[in-house]
Amino acid sequence: MESKPQFLTPIIFAVVAAALAGWIGYSAGLNGARAGAALPGMLPPPDGVRDIIGTVKGVSGSEISMDANQLPFAPKAPLKRTVIVDENTVIERLIEKDADTQRKEMNDFIEKSRKAAESNGPGPAILPPLPFDRREVSISDVKAGDVIMASAGEDITNAKSFTAARISIQIEAAVPQTLVSPEE
Repeated sequence: MESKPQFLTPIIFAVVAAALAGWIGYSAGLNGARAGAALPGMLPPPDGVRDIIGTVKGVSGSEISMDANQLPFAPKAPLKRTVIVDENTVIERLIEKDADTQRKEMNDFIEKSRKAAESNGPGPAILPPLPFDRREVSISDVKAGDVIMASAGEDITNAKSFTAARISIQIEAAVPQTLVSPEE
């Protein structure tokens, strides 16, 4: 009678244990996702959420209704939000700089960084250039479909309504034109 090799039993046991552990982990993750659990490893900011990004659904008087993007660490946070504009709210539109301006500013930044690295001792912080300009606008310039970032001076993680300190209308994404095939 042939005997089974001694190493086969531990290998079979390890494969079965790994498959069982994988199934348990998959089931726990699936059940957690269905229950609206936060993503693992995603911690909220220590002083709370102060900026919300979303799409404008409408503007009425001094209120902007928006569908906010989901917060990964607060899955039960409201998605429908009302942003209140008061006399202290700054509303701005971000406008993309042209390529030549961006290139010139980036080259200047690189040169300043190089000089700072060659100098002795710490100097003032050198920040990279922003790819956009900010132009102040009014609430009448905010339209349905605009993507905005609304910022507040307090934690707005679970606020359905809040007064904004700043509203930034984001740069519109450029959608390339579709190529049209020749008619047959």
